[in-house]
Amino acid sequence: MRAPTRRPGRQARARPAAQDQVTRNRLLQTARRLFPERGYQAVGVREICREAGANIAAVNYHFGGKLGLYTEVVQAAIDVLRETNEAAMQAPPGARADERLRMFVRVFLRNLIGKGRGSWIHKHMSREL
Repeated sequence: MRAPTRRPGRQARARPAAQDQVTRNRLLQTARRLFPERGYQAVGVREICREAGANIAAVNYHFGGKLGLYTEVVQAAIDVLRETNEAAMQAPPGARADERLRMFVRVFLRNLIGKGRGSWIHKHMSREL
């Protein structure tokens, strides 16, 4: 196998890391919307890439495939749920158990009806169940 030759004065182009991150984030945002709406099986890589404005190979490049992207979405859901649970459990010192429970339920319901940062997660969980 012959090594590729370069023309004098030309340097290999490197894709800026910032642009890679932008594409990766767009793919994640699109997947966070589509997977909860229709489920893993009903959403194709082509559709995700088209809606994210990304090249069809971007899912493989960034996540190793559709399953890798789905795993990232699930991990992001777990991370946000942990943050939500921790925030909900931050009752004032000396709060009674019923006050703590009320605070937790309030945060949980806000997310469930779509008003909180992690509302997509509850839709995703409901679809998977």
